Amino acid sequence: EKEEIDEVRDLFLDAKSSALLLKQEDAKYMK
Repeated sequence: EKEEIDEVRDLFLDAKSSALLLKQEDAKYMK
């Protein structure tokens, strides 16, 4: 059960960092 929680947390963090990277890319092109 604990492993599942870690897995979900990892997925969430991956999605979060991916979103941040996308935002940074957008900011670059908006200038």
